[in-house]
Amino acid sequence: MKNISDNSVPFRLRAERKRLGGTQAKWADEISVSEKTWRRWESGESPIPSDSLELMINYGFDVNYILTGTQSKTDVLDLDAEQREILALWRRVPLRAKSSLMVLMQQLAPYTDMSDASIEFIDPDSVHSEKEKV
Repeated sequence: MKNISDNSVPFRLRAERKRLGGTQAKWADEISVSEKTWRRWESGESPIPSDSLELMINYGFDVNYILTGTQSKTDVLDLDAEQREILALWRRVPLRAKSSLMVLMQQLAPYTDMSDASIEFIDPDSVHSEKEKV
């Protein structure tokens, strides 16, 4: 195993994984590599392939930071608490489910008054109370 310094790609990959939350196994599964492969990336034993870096972007990894050490400029600080929560949830959704969510959001986007939408919304509180009754 290589000596990992705080200005190395493996160190920054680990830092990004910790920032986003989750284990090596979780992120390996999300981008369809083995946990052993992910460990090799974080230990510096193997370089990260570009196709894997592209997938990481979809989950919120700052690939610019991982590769160069320079954090990407984002407008995340401009988000309110609800928007940050939505973004955090989005980052945890499996990639294969994101396309369905995108379709739903695109269908809802034209509605400024949701009473016009012909979509039944579920009250999250009622879902929890129904589960508690079971």
